[in-house]
Amino acid sequence: MFEAIDLKFKNILDIERVSMVDPIVCLIGPSGCGKSTLLRMLNKMEQPDSGAVYYNQTDVSVIAAVELRREVTMLPQTPIIYEGTVRDNLVAGLKLQHRELPDDNKLQEVLDIMYLKLNLDGDTSRLSGGEKQRISLGRVILLDSPVYLLDEPSAALDPANEKRIMDSIVSWIHENNKQLIMVTHAVELAEEYAQQLISMDGGKII
Repeated sequence: MFEAIDLKFKNILDIERVSMVDPIVCLIGPSGCGKSTLLRMLNKMEQPDSGAVYYNQTDVSVIAAVELRREVTMLPQTPIIYEGTVRDNLVAGLKLQHRELPDDNKLQEVLDIMYLKLNLDGDTSRLSGGEKQRISLGRVILLDSPVYLLDEPSAALDPANEKRIMDSIVSWIHENNKQLIMVTHAVELAEEYAQQLISMDGGKII
């Protein structure tokens, strides 16, 4: 779905060519190697100094950011939680896109996918870091986008929850014919789930 050609950005990225076409793509490499920057390029959160990123063979520079982000949803490493209830947080993305809101059964289904036993009317102010990350993941799942860009989606999860949450997300991606492009420092995690594994170092694809 994505291809980058002759991509350069400051002193961070220098990529001759890379394609990301498989359902589960993982970007791995040391801190500061450009993984997150490349991920942000895919939905126009960063603009290259030269070269181009293509989404379904169209240069993303000619696609309106709002239009692109309806299809390509990104979740940063730090979870975003709004004041209010669990329900408020789950539907926040849909509200921003002025879309129909799901009923409580659908919201409960997403909580189940994330292994969260929370009251939809419960306050989010006292949630743990892992619970906040899972609510953020649930929020983007509700957007039902064709492509998901996740930056360290398991970073705030304890080891007991990391595998089952990733199992659940990857199963959902496959069952619903989506694409997941994920940045992770956990090589073992990437090797287990990735159908395409892209290793980076010094801003280059190695």
